Amino acid sequence: MYEVPKRRYAAIVFFVAIFVITFGIYTDSLPTIPNLSIIKNIPGQLGSYTGEYEEEVPQKNVSIFAFIMTFPDKHTTRAKAVSETWARKLDDYVFTTIKSDANLTHKNWEIGFEDANHKRTDRHWLWDRIRAGFRRMYKEKWGQYDWYMKADDDCYYVMENVRELLAQYNPEEPWYLGETVSAGSFYPSGGTGYILSKAALKKFVDELNSPNTHCQRNSDQMEDIHVGHCFTHLNLSLIPSVNEKQEHTLIPINLKNIMIVEEKRNNFANWYISASKIPVKQGPECCGPKLMAVHYTTPPFEVIPRAGSDPGISAINSWV
Repeated sequence: MYEVPKRRYAAIVFFVAIFVITFGIYTDSLPTIPNLSIIKNIPGQLGSYTGEYEEEVPQKNVSIFAFIMTFPDKHTTRAKAVSETWARKLDDYVFTTIKSDANLTHKNWEIGFEDANHKRTDRHWLWDRIRAGFRRMYKEKWGQYDWYMKADDDCYYVMENVRELLAQYNPEEPWYLGETVSAGSFYPSGGTGYILSKAALKKFVDELNSPNTHCQRNSDQMEDIHVGHCFTHLNLSLIPSVNEKQEHTLIPINLKNIMIVEEKRNNFANWYISASKIPVKQGPECCGPKLMAVHYTTPPFEVIPRAGSDPGISAINSWV
């Protein structure tokens, strides 16, 4: 096995501890833990982690609104976890769900089946949900924020790093941020979501609403492919999410599937690694120090308070 400098070990473990989190098993009250010794099964090549966190990073001067997709059976688990972790770093957000729920920990938009071309609650409704969410976001929120985001309830975002990147771009120009993969043509993976500038959101929704739209009209599960087709037609500009060392910062799979050997990875992880527009390095070299998002987080996870009472940093208590 190749050697990785100790400083790199520490950096990778720090980010793994923060970002490889999970939402599947989540109790009604967030657990706290008396110490930071839970990170005990991380493979040795990742080094050791002291459990010492830095102070809050000042927020960059950009405003971000998000709609976060969830379902009723996830309202008290994933949605609750999102509300009490990374979503707190947004300027504002809503959950989109098929049934409004006063018990949701944050306000929500009910997107019912009148927005779909059929009455199924499976993945075949994804493209309908995306369009309905962006349309309502444009109708109610456009002009109030610089950037507009679609996210899932099983993804974790590092908003400090997202803001730092977006601060370099003008929201009055048609930019978008996403991890680019290929299925014949390139498109942004839905796993780590999409972030559109104010100008890009207007162009996208105008195209969706046009009677002569070039976007997919019918229900379909491949929402990210259709998003990519629309963005390409609209000539939206992609914000790079891979740094000069070809380290990725938007990871649309569970991070551990990049760290483990190929024969132990699932089929989707192997597909992503082969389909990424820019090759994905495997092992600790995969990801940049400004990691922004990881997808497919799996149970269990616990929240570790920062200095004061901020529960915005999470850590894993198992690795494999």
